[in-house]
Amino acid sequence: MQSVIEAATTVDSWGRLVSALGEAVLVLDVEGVILFANPAAGHLLDRPAESLVGFPFSLPAASTGTSEIELMLPGGRLRLAEATVQQGSWQDQDAWVVSLHDIHERKMHEARLRMASHVFSSAHEAILITDPKGRILDVNSAFTRVTGYALEEALGKTPQILKSGLHDDDFYQRLWGELLSKGSWSGEMWNRRKTGEVYLQRISITSIRDEREQIQFFIGFTEDITDLRQHEQHLEFIAQHDSLTKLPNRVLLSDRLQQGMAHAERNGKSLALAYIDLDGFKEINDALGHPAGDALLVGCARNMRQALRDADTLSRIGGDEFVAVIVDLVDLQDALPLFDRLLQAASLPVVYEGHELQVSASLGVTLYPQSDQQFDADQLLRQADQAMYQAKLNGRNRYHLFDVAMDSQLKGIQQWHGDIARGLAAEEFVLFYQPKVDLRTGQVFGFEALVRWQHPDKGLMMPGDFLPYIERHDLMLRLGNWVLDQALRQIQRWHEQGQDFEVSVNISARQLQDDFIDTLSGHLANWPGVPPRLLTLEVLETSAMDDLAHISEIIRQANRLGIVFSLDDFGTGYSSLAYLKRLPVSQIKIDRLFVQEMTEQPDDFAIIEGIMGLASAFRLEVVAEGMEHPEQGVLLLQLGCQRAQGYGIARPMPQEQVQAWLCQWRPEPAWSVTPVLSKDKTSLLYACIEHKVWNKSLCGYMAGVKERPPERSHDGCRFGHWLRQQPGYPFLPGHPLRLVYEMHLSLHQVAEQWLSASGPSEQRLAQDKYLELSSGLLAQLRLMMGLYRVED
Repeated sequence: MQSVIEAATTVDSWGRLVSALGEAVLVLDVEGVILFANPAAGHLLDRPAESLVGFPFSLPAASTGTSEIELMLPGGRLRLAEATVQQGSWQDQDAWVVSLHDIHERKMHEARLRMASHVFSSAHEAILITDPKGRILDVNSAFTRVTGYALEEALGKTPQILKSGLHDDDFYQRLWGELLSKGSWSGEMWNRRKTGEVYLQRISITSIRDEREQIQFFIGFTEDITDLRQHEQHLEFIAQHDSLTKLPNRVLLSDRLQQGMAHAERNGKSLALAYIDLDGFKEINDALGHPAGDALLVGCARNMRQALRDADTLSRIGGDEFVAVIVDLVDLQDALPLFDRLLQAASLPVVYEGHELQVSASLGVTLYPQSDQQFDADQLLRQADQAMYQAKLNGRNRYHLFDVAMDSQLKGIQQWHGDIARGLAAEEFVLFYQPKVDLRTGQVFGFEALVRWQHPDKGLMMPGDFLPYIERHDLMLRLGNWVLDQALRQIQRWHEQGQDFEVSVNISARQLQDDFIDTLSGHLANWPGVPPRLLTLEVLETSAMDDLAHISEIIRQANRLGIVFSLDDFGTGYSSLAYLKRLPVSQIKIDRLFVQEMTEQPDDFAIIEGIMGLASAFRLEVVAEGMEHPEQGVLLLQLGCQRAQGYGIARPMPQEQVQAWLCQWRPEPAWSVTPVLSKDKTSLLYACIEHKVWNKSLCGYMAGVKERPPERSHDGCRFGHWLRQQPGYPFLPGHPLRLVYEMHLSLHQVAEQWLSASGPSEQRLAQDKYLELSSGLLAQLRLMMGLYRVED
């Protein structure tokens, strides 16, 4: 550039020469003010060249030489350029000559390459790149972590080194067909690690083509989802099976009954539905306790299942009630031997702690199809249920076939219908409100509205005493609408007082009809002062699953009105991932049975832990029902459940008593400082519960309350089983669980001394030593969890 200046004889000739070069050039005075700009400079700075004259230009830090600078363009845009500064003269005065080279695109491209390289190397997903023939060109560290193959081991190989052998040729042909025709493929695939272990991955493959549409590379993004799938399968099993007997619960019963009915219609065969109730179970359960009752249920379930054929289904639907779906029957005579076998199986003795437990069973049976009449699954269940009660009236330990004459028993139900209709007209129904609390903060955030019947003769009646008689009757619509109206009235009253409490109302299956949204909109219009967000509608799982598509659409429409839906009694039957995914609810309520037993039943604790994981995956709020003791609140908080209701907080109360209760309400102090435990610490908490159950059983035996002691082997008890499942078992010195292992071993040794002690003095000595070790074991587990307060 200096030579160009020197070659020019005048300023004009110099300007013409610089303009002809096509390179951006600026001439600055010693203060940095622009004296001259050629057209290329104007183009680069996005301004007319002549308009630049007179504006200051910031020179690079180095007065001469080449450096990178940022140019400020109109609108605050920045552009990178390479500036070369030379000394010169202009019109007989010293000047700076600056030539500018646009490097913006190159720098942006380099930055993108660096970013892509960083993403490739640090991505959590495993990434591999191949040439068009499938030969591996590069892999990232995540690929090595997942597959076990280092970069140098994979280079030049094809992805067939990962082939599991679990997919047929058609699978790979479809994969390549879609990849070549559409440019990408995504799905799930079983592969094999370097160690030989098979794993499941979610994979996405994309082809990269050049400007001539020729494939240059294939890029695969994979994620190991083996653990996720196993967790889903575990939750699916919990959701679809009874936790005690492992039999199908209502969700599988419903599915298989629907399938059986459709199969019977297609194939011209019959289906028998048997409703089974155990005779004498309550007496044994009350006399010997829940563990004996549970053992009896498990034994009866096993025996009855073995009496059926593989194609039949036996389901436990609650308590001591079971339902059998018996398929592919030619006629009634074909089914009679199976009914006899079920009766015999149910009456087989079950041994528990030296006792032979024995019951009988009453079976109610109905058939499908029935003449030309059309029945749905619910009607069949009601028929079988009525037949079962008739079998009990006839003397128990027998089966009874449903017949039309049984309908006469419905007259009593019709009497209830008349009484309830009269009660509605006489305004005998009232609402009670049970508080719902954030355990951690102690804040009362809402109430559940619960209906009661102030009967003139029978006194205050609970819902279970009258609602079953109108479940599918139009009276349920009338009562449901009354409850909704009264709840909205109370919400508005509280709102006007400055108290924005959420109020939840139970909605029955009968209410969820096609016109429910119109009815709901009418209620809201009647109470314009109610913010819709303060109303929560609770629907039972069983109601939601009667017509999943219909109920889902109702919930979506209610959501658009601002109404929140909650799934009530979650975990008791239909808690399926597939169902939950399709239901647009915002909240689930853990059934009270799990909460009440979580401190004594490790399985219930595990179920709640699973429900919390499920809620987290679907981003749902959780409320625990039936919290009766402060310790249950602590466990719920440790599992991440902050919201609860139950007698441990307050019993349902009339609205007149709510304000007085609010004034005296004080949460448990421990709740505010209880941490949410990580997964590994939750496992330790599970172990605490297992030990407490074992300890209670041992102490009960030594006190003469129980007939037999618990499992005496240190590795045969459930706590020992938990220890064996932990990584590193049997734990070398220095392992975090080594001390727990040793304390547990010592505990069993001292327990044996206590069990075999001969005299009172020797027994007291062994007992004291045992109790000290037991407390120490719990203290050590809580110490590892970060909980220093010991609760026995």
